[in-house]
Amino acid sequence: MSRKISGDAELAFRKEFGRRFRELRARTELTQTEFAGRISLQLLAVQRYEAGQRLPDVYLLRRIASEFGCNLHWLICGEESEGV
Repeated sequence: MSRKISGDAELAFRKEFGRRFRELRARTELTQTEFAGRISLQLLAVQRYEAGQRLPDVYLLRRIASEFGCNLHWLICGEESEGV
């Protein structure tokens, strides 16, 4: 059984994801253009993720986590996982 997320909750989730996405890029000390190039994205996509306007699909999330060595659970949820 799936639950529909309210518009406000979805917007808040996208904004928080965008903040973490920006934080990850800042940690790498890459420009948006350089970051986009490392994961084969267009600059506009990076800008939209950081602004909380869009969310990446699961395949891109895995690629980001792998390329930059970040915790996938943190990137999605904002929490470090205890291991899986």
